[in-house]
Amino acid sequence: MNESGPKKFSVRILTATFLPHFSTSLAQGSVGPLAPFIQKALNISLARIGALTSIQSVGWIVTALAGSLVERSSIRLWISLCPVVTGICSLLFAHISSFSQALIILFFLGFIFSFVNPATTKAILLGFPRVRRGTAIAMKQTGVPAGVFFASVSLPIIAVSAGWEWAMAFVGVVNILLGVFCWFLYREDGGTAGSESFQLWGALRKDFSDLIHNSDFLLISFLQGFFNIGQFTIQSYLVLYLVESVGYSTVYAGFIMAITQFCGIFSRILWGMMSDFIFAGRRVPVLQIIGLTSVAGLIGIAFVNSATPAWVVWAVASMAGAGSLSFTGTAILLRAELAGKELAATSTGMGMSIAAWGVIFGPPLFGLIVDMTQSYKVAWEVIAAVTAGATIMLRFIRERRPAGKAIKCDSCQVQAQPPSSQN
Repeated sequence: MNESGPKKFSVRILTATFLPHFSTSLAQGSVGPLAPFIQKALNISLARIGALTSIQSVGWIVTALAGSLVERSSIRLWISLCPVVTGICSLLFAHISSFSQALIILFFLGFIFSFVNPATTKAILLGFPRVRRGTAIAMKQTGVPAGVFFASVSLPIIAVSAGWEWAMAFVGVVNILLGVFCWFLYREDGGTAGSESFQLWGALRKDFSDLIHNSDFLLISFLQGFFNIGQFTIQSYLVLYLVESVGYSTVYAGFIMAITQFCGIFSRILWGMMSDFIFAGRRVPVLQIIGLTSVAGLIGIAFVNSATPAWVVWAVASMAGAGSLSFTGTAILLRAELAGKELAATSTGMGMSIAAWGVIFGPPLFGLIVDMTQSYKVAWEVIAAVTAGATIMLRFIRERRPAGKAIKCDSCQVQAQPPSSQN
């Protein structure tokens, strides 16, 4: 790989990979901040609110196919097309009149989003050396909480003043404009797009065969599903919880959600830099720290009530954001490095497909627990316990150094050695 390219175009690559995450997450993250309005407009239960989030991850199941398509086509195409199509879906969502219509549109949103992670991850692996990828991946992944942060701050205000339909229309316009901008921003190496003969099914069989025999890849993908439960439960229910149980206004609850997302943005960068510079390119010890932070934040949320001081709520929201909303970037990078650059997009896609189970079942299960027990506290504690179990299981993943030597990722037993900067 030519090292001069990444140095010259690193800002351009980071911006072009950040914006698709920001815009599509602005759309996908709109359900949580607008949940009180959508619930009232469609007259649906808490479990169905969770289903609106989960149906998007059903669309992610095709991410395995999406990754292989990205591997053999244009990165530039996908990072610009995905926001544009997401914008069109958001405009259609502004005109829904039934729960079934909402499910159909959100399923398609998830389908489109399935191309974003493989395309942007491939761009990072092609554009940055190993010892900078943790930071680069973290920075592009901040687009996810940044999009939800912006949704949490802006959409409740628009919904209160003009209606939730106008809030979704705003999301649609932003996505379309950013998609067009990404088309002109990203410069693609001519050798990365369409240089191979396009024999998709044969390529899929080979790629999947390689990954399905990689036990460490499969384990991190499966465990990410547990962390997805925490992330998407917060995005789906935190605003509703603060409004219904704590007594906050919708706008103030959106502000608390924004604090959570902001800390997710900052922490993703922090975890990426920690992985690169403190743990010498190792990812699992950082994921263990993120897991413990997530558990603490979820337990804190469970004990929030109307008498809790504002500063305590802000601290708990910050910890939840630093943990539950920060796992994905480092996990995606670990999967890609376990698979190798040649399968970067495919591994990202297949891993997201496997991890999607947590988003499919987690939020509806949380809503069902609340409906059955009439207690948000019990539901938050269940999610915290699940996250704690997944954090313990991370120690069984074996990372691989550039030289190919497997290491057991128990931070108490392994001495970090700086990896080579060459791939």
